Amino acid sequence: MTPYYTPVFIFVLLFRRFYEFFTLNEIKELLDLRIESKATCGDIKKIAGHKIEDIEQKIKDLQNIKKVLTKLIHQCVNEELSSEECPILEAIEH
Repeated sequence: MTPYYTPVFIFVLLFRRFYEFFTLNEIKELLDLRIESKATCGDIKKIAGHKIEDIEQKIKDLQNIKKVLTKLIHQCVNEELSSEECPILEAIEH
């Protein structure tokens, strides 16, 4: 007997690779739009556009973190200093 898979199940299988990029709520929203007959490709495009904006913001945030960490690493010129004098830890505490 051949198993029967629902359209939603097939959709989940096809797009499981997006689980790395979308939250569960976003996936649910996409699945709901897939099931909803009134949804359009424009609705999906809008969600994908918002996701790109989120990704771009995360990239900016990570670049800022990298910049700060790089600066702190360069300030740590004496590796023999105690942890109490470490510029990296001092920055975290302030």
